This record gives sequence, structure tokens and C-alpha cells, in this order.
Amino acid sequence: MKINIFLVIRRHFDSFKEHDSDKYIKLDLIVFFGVPLLMAIIAAKFGFTFSTNAVGSLLNVGALLSGLLLNLLVLVYSLKEKTPKVNVEVDGWKELQLKHRVVNEVYFNVAFSTLTAFAMLILTVVHSCGADFVEMANYLQMLDSVIIFLGINLIFTFLMIIKRISLLFCAEGD
Repeated sequence: MKINIFLVIRRHFDSFKEHDSDKYIKLDLIVFFGVPLLMAIIAAKFGFTFSTNAVGSLLNVGALLSGLLLNLLVLVYSLKEKTPKVNVEVDGWKELQLKHRVVNEVYFNVAFSTLTAFAMLILTVVHSCGADFVEMANYLQMLDSVIIFLGINLIFTFLMIIKRISLLFCAEGD
């Protein structure tokens, strides 16, 4: 099937595993998914809804981020293609193998962020269209909670991507 985002989501989740044991790092899962979920639940409990101006700003941010992330995805792919192949007969092959793994993980982290930003864009469009209908107030509140979850998760994922890319480039300069 041409439209299948589950590989991207699975590989993004795989980046939360320890490299040597292949077990998920619980603290990472709590920070990246538990904290945003808690914030979304708190927002729903207290009846938080975005103002019309905030929704307009989120629309603009979502559109810009989606485009920029698609460009970043292409850049990370080109970095992957430029990374030399692993040869176990050459000194430093383990470091190179780790670099390959991190570049692959960053690629799927960026792909996941692109999907998240696009989902936020779609949800803010839906919110914007439904804001004129009073009977949709409960749905908009639930929608806002989902937008909050995605937004906080996106912020944390951005920070992780920035850290990982900077570590890759710092290793290049050594």
C-alpha cells in the first residue's frame, strides 16, 4: 500500500531502545509520550480550548514545519548516503556502525516529526472549520487536547533531533 505510516512510527519508537540490549528506555517513553499525554489530559479536564488567533498561528506553524521537515528529511537521507559503508576490517568500524544506526534513527525521527506536524496542520484546519458551530464545542475541546499532545511531543522530538544531529556533526569535526 502506498500510504502506510506504520513503518515510520515503529522505527521512531525503535529509536527509544537501548543500543546494546534492544529494550525500551522507560524514561524516554515517559518524557516523549507520558508528559504530553498528561498535559493533554489536564487541558481537557480544565476545559482548555485554543482561541481563534492561536488556531491561526498553529495553522501557519504547522504549514511551515511540514515543509521544512520534508527538506530536513532529504538532507538526512543525503547524509546517510554519504556515510561510508561499514567494513569490519577497518579500524573504527564499530563507531561507523553506530553512526549508521544513529543516522537511520534520526531519519525516522524526522519522518515522524513530519507526520506529527502534518497531523497538527490537519487538526487545526478541522478546528478552524468547526469553530463556527456552537454544538461542536466538546469536539473542539477534545481536538485541542490532541493538538496539545502532538505539539508537546513534537517539541521534545525536535530537541532530540537537534541533539542527535549536533552529535553527528561534532563527531565529523573530530
